[in-house]
Amino acid sequence: MYGSLLDTSLWLADRSRGFARDEDGASTIEMVVLMAASIGLSLAVMEKVSSGIENISNDISTFLSDYEIRTSFDDPDDA
Repeated sequence: MYGSLLDTSLWLADRSRGFARDEDGASTIEMVVLMAASIGLSLAVMEKVSSGIENISNDISTFLSDYEIRTSFDDPDDA
């Protein structure tokens, strides 16, 4: 790559200083942390709400299974 070990060392030192000053990756790390927090919060909310949703869906299922659907235009009082 470079002619001598000294040139390679200087090139590597220059690159490492530039890498330490570079802030491009910081926004990626922040985004990963925010995404992990939002996913964790979503899972916690889903765990708390799921039993209530299951109860409501069972109530709706029971209501709909007992509901009579009329398929004719006959007088409802004749039935």
